[in-house]
Amino acid sequence: MDYEEWVVVVPVKGWSTAKSRMGGLSRDDRRELALAMASDTIRAVTDTPGIRSCLVVGPSEVLRDLGCHNGDDSLRGLVETTLVGQVDALNLALRRGRDVAVASGWRQVAMVVADLPWISAGALREFLQLVPETAPGFIPDSSGTGTNLLASRRGAQLVPRFGGYSASRHRSAGAADLSSQCDARLRVDLDTEAHLAVARTLAGPALSRWFAGQGSNKAISECG
Repeated sequence: MDYEEWVVVVPVKGWSTAKSRMGGLSRDDRRELALAMASDTIRAVTDTPGIRSCLVVGPSEVLRDLGCHNGDDSLRGLVETTLVGQVDALNLALRRGRDVAVASGWRQVAMVVADLPWISAGALREFLQLVPETAPGFIPDSSGTGTNLLASRRGAQLVPRFGGYSASRHRSAGAADLSSQCDARLRVDLDTEAHLAVARTLAGPALSRWFAGQGSNKAISECG
């Protein structure tokens, strides 16, 4: 079985709506937090053996800031989309990334949300190796209701069903829940302020810098 040659789609929403459930943080702090988490997620993806392309899907200002802070060489594909306010915007963005990947000749496609503070190249590699040949595989979030990762060796047939209670939708559509076989930290996402204390202990480099300088807004302002 061929475990190589994956493309990963990472959707990143606009900064104005990023981390809106964290009402105790200022808008600038939420924007900087979202940028840090997306940067760490993208870095883990691009460091993973077997992943040949990372398609970041988001509005123009998000792609600009991520390119600035990560270096354009680390972003192997940028797909601009303006879906704010549209119904099911996340899945529309993911399908857009999937279509670009398939049109570019990629067969194996994975989708990874951009707010996984403990994601690592090793854990992501392990997940991709376990994806079945004939069905998608996925990892639910820590609540068991959402989805953090979804992948298929037949990318053209991959249908994202992210959003509320997406784990049950992906499972009902035939996707295999691989969480019992993978690093449990892949289930940890960061949606609320209560998650911050947990994320601090093993945060990636960009998120660690955010924790070290909360409220400085330095990460955004230096890029203009």
